[in-house]
Amino acid sequence: MNNTLLRATLATAAIALFAANGYAQEAVIRENLPKRIPGLPQIDEVTKSPIAGLYEVRMGTEIIYTDERGEYILEGSLIETRTRTNLTEARIDKLTAIDFSKLPLKDAIVWKQGTGAASWWCSPLPTAATARSSRPRCSR
Repeated sequence: MNNTLLRATLATAAIALFAANGYAQEAVIRENLPKRIPGLPQIDEVTKSPIAGLYEVRMGTEIIYTDERGEYILEGSLIETRTRTNLTEARIDKLTAIDFSKLPLKDAIVWKQGTGAASWWCSPLPTAATARSSRPRCSR
């Protein structure tokens, strides 16, 4: 009986330690990056990346990567070579996804062709990625 209680206590402590470590890393990154990079936009989110020791830092729809102490930053795309998936682009697409059902389409300019089953939108978004390419983001 005491052995079961001891195991449960140790398991709870281990879970709390791992959770606290994640929060501690986030706090260190949130503290160090703005100190070391004046003018850095407000950090909205810090999450672990698929690479051990590398963290994703989200500022609005911009993403940079840093180490666990915020001493180094990496700006650019993180690509998984096995599947050739651009993880940075996929994350930004998820963050900027638009629910068409919530758009005020009554105010939209509409061109209907055929049955009108397909929809297409195009909007210039002032994000770093679109500013660099100087092309609007478009989707079907």
